[in-house]
Amino acid sequence: MLNPPYNGALGTWWSSNPKVMDINQQGFAYAYTSGTATIWFKSASGNTFSPWIMTVSGWYPTEVNEPVY
Repeated sequence: MLNPPYNGALGTWWSSNPKVMDINQQGFAYAYTSGTATIWFKSASGNTFSPWIMTVSGWYPTEVNEPVY
């Protein structure tokens, strides 16, 4: 999920627990450690969309963090 403008408006991706899973403003999520985080999108007008509860049960370190699709 990317963050293209919709009718000229943008929003912001958020993570409730960025130490477990963070998300960049292009909509790519990154898992860092075991735990739970809620990921959601907030429009410029303040509406919240697409809340997802994400549970990371295991993490295998790599040289480059891979996006979670």
